[in-house]
Amino acid sequence: AFATQEAASIRSIAQQFQIPLQADPVSQVRYHEESCDILIDQYDSILRSQESTTLTPDLILRFGQNPTSKAYTTWRKQYSQVQEWLVDTYGQMSQPSQQAQYLLSAKASDLLHYLQAHLNASHEHNEWISTWCSLQKHVQTMLHQTLEQSEFWEGAIARDTLYAMPK
Repeated sequence: AFATQEAASIRSIAQQFQIPLQADPVSQVRYHEESCDILIDQYDSILRSQESTTLTPDLILRFGQNPTSKAYTTWRKQYSQVQEWLVDTYGQMSQPSQQAQYLLSAKASDLLHYLQAHLNASHEHNEWISTWCSLQKHVQTMLHQTLEQSEFWEGAIARDTLYAMPK
């Protein structure tokens, strides 16, 4: 689990460089007071769709444990030639999938501050990030419509509890 500062650093650099931030349901990166328009918390549903074939990555930079999504694992296998860098504070992260070619022993915030200082940020929404964001909004809309139609089920209870919690 990441400290709040680590999660904020990850969100900040993803926003700055317009990189889709796929946040697992158990990730602290998902829950933050600041808005993050590139936060892709519905990636499981997105990667199950036919549109996922257009979402070819150049590089995967992973922080933390393997994602819990089977759809992610399947999608990742389709792009096994794409480099994956795994960042772990102690350089000891277990990776059962053996997909990461590089294990970087660094604090996420330190690595991200280095990248911010040495790379040029893109402030444009390119087609790739626009596709991710469009699919994210579509899935969210469909999910909200489904939740509105059925008042009492665990998804609605979880949503209402999350919105009722103090920030």
